[in-house]
Amino acid sequence: MDVRIARPLGYSELGNRGNNEDALYPDPQHTSARQRWFLVCDGVGGAERGEIASKLAVTALDTYFHRHPVTVVTEAYVQEAVAHVEDQFNQYLTTNPQAAGMATTMTMLYLHEAGATVAHIGDSRVYQIREGSIIWCTDDHSYVNELVKAGVLSAAEAQKHPQRNIITRALQGGEKGVKASVQILNDLRAGDYFFLCSDGVLERVSDELLENTLRDRADTNEQKMARLHGYSLGNTRDNFTAYLIQIEQVTGAVEFRHQVAAPVYERSAIDTDHGDAVTLINMPIPDAVKSPAPPEPPAPVAAPARPAPQPQYEVKTTPPLAPRNPVRPAAPVPVPARRSSPWLTVVLVLIGLALAAGGWYFWQQYNHKNDSTELPLSSQPPARKSIPVEPVDQVGEDLTVPSESNPPETPEPSPATASADLPASDAKSTDDVVKTVGDDLKIVRDKDTGLLGLRTADGQWTTARHYSKIGDFDNGVARVETSKGPEKYISKDGKTFSRFEDYQYGIATLTDVDGHKLYLSKGGNWLDEVKSPSNQRIAVRQNQKWGYLNMNGQVSNFIQYEKAGPFDDDGTAEVVLNGKAIRIDKEGKPSAKPAKPKKEATAKRST
Repeated sequence: MDVRIARPLGYSELGNRGNNEDALYPDPQHTSARQRWFLVCDGVGGAERGEIASKLAVTALDTYFHRHPVTVVTEAYVQEAVAHVEDQFNQYLTTNPQAAGMATTMTMLYLHEAGATVAHIGDSRVYQIREGSIIWCTDDHSYVNELVKAGVLSAAEAQKHPQRNIITRALQGGEKGVKASVQILNDLRAGDYFFLCSDGVLERVSDELLENTLRDRADTNEQKMARLHGYSLGNTRDNFTAYLIQIEQVTGAVEFRHQVAAPVYERSAIDTDHGDAVTLINMPIPDAVKSPAPPEPPAPVAAPARPAPQPQYEVKTTPPLAPRNPVRPAAPVPVPARRSSPWLTVVLVLIGLALAAGGWYFWQQYNHKNDSTELPLSSQPPARKSIPVEPVDQVGEDLTVPSESNPPETPEPSPATASADLPASDAKSTDDVVKTVGDDLKIVRDKDTGLLGLRTADGQWTTARHYSKIGDFDNGVARVETSKGPEKYISKDGKTFSRFEDYQYGIATLTDVDGHKLYLSKGGNWLDEVKSPSNQRIAVRQNQKWGYLNMNGQVSNFIQYEKAGPFDDDGTAEVVLNGKAIRIDKEGKPSAKPAKPKKEATAKRST
């Protein structure tokens, strides 16, 4: 079977949170119809731990898929990939014990010769939609979903349950490991959609709304995705991330040895409203609603050894679930109607204890996560998701100091003084040029310490040699790491940034070590201020002048105005040029439409 797709479309937004713990792969701005796998992860853990977990997961999975290509993606292959991710988590936690408690959900779509393989862990979802109707969807690994399936809660009760955000499975490392739920789908047809999303999307997009949006044949895929994006933009409390992939053509048949039975789909009774609760993990399900776990699947053949070092720290979390497989009750457990039934008392007592424990834990996590002030909804541009520049352990991609050197870390300079204290030329015979960036910049390693720095061709240092890793420069910015502390980003001129939120509408947001934000367009322009898009144009400020970019981050109107207003529905905007207010079109040409007259204050007549 040969499966061809239309151009994939995706987005990842901050919502009304202080940071974006979602991650998706690949970067929607740099993907194509040749891409075979797609990932959406929703980090858990508070502060920056969830953000690290989701980014690490998508990066490690992408690395595994590149290094171990297959023609058909089986369940064993997926579980080995998940094991690889957990190995990466364990390695990270060993050297970064302060990240204890980080975890992430995972959803994956992988297209191959036998159709598509979908895998998920947690409550992020994958939908298959055909002719405007959902024909299959993943089954959430969540506490309330298990209670609904067991007959303990009704669908209506689950929608408002205080612990509706508790998930029972997550990628988090550790010795025990986690299994993904895997489904191979042989039945793919031209026109089918796959929609991957984090739970933030589900705050505003119900199953019915998703179906209605994708059913409209008059809209292009871009218009449909823009509508889905618009439902959530400014209306969610959580981060929201999604990918839309449409099957364009299917030719050939699936080989008999790869044919599997089509899954039976029963529409979920839960239309989730996640609210602003913090997602937790490993909430125990009461014994009264458990059923015997299904047999363990056969172990993958020739699975790699997995030394999973356990970091020496106390993980403050609720006890993990005993079974490694999802709890699937064989039949709903009816709630007895008789008051005298002892089972009703047992069930209610167990649920009450579980709710009390979970509520305490939820409160602790909620307080922890809200230590920092959340960003209010405003006219500021939506925050952009940080997409990994390259896999963290991709051979040949990053320049990394060998671990055995483990040199002491040099304090990192602030952007304003990044090169102020550097000597004019400090080239030593022990310096080893390991990579050339462009025509005039080199990445240099000190053979004595093994640390990396940036130096121009004439010997001028842009940054001192104190980085253990320097990634590839993307539009003038590279990800760097030191032997201690979180990763950072540097520009070619030596500025250091603590955060890089990847390109949305062709503009990336960077935060320097002092907390100041700068913006970088795809065209390579550094910007001081960015306004929200209006009619396919974005007003931006550079120094004291304003101009406009298109939705790809390219300059559409020169940065020359003293003021720049939003574009109206008629395709014109009011600007101030040389002290005069005029209206211009999207190409920057003066419009015949006059500028709006200024409102003059009218003095009240005394009586």
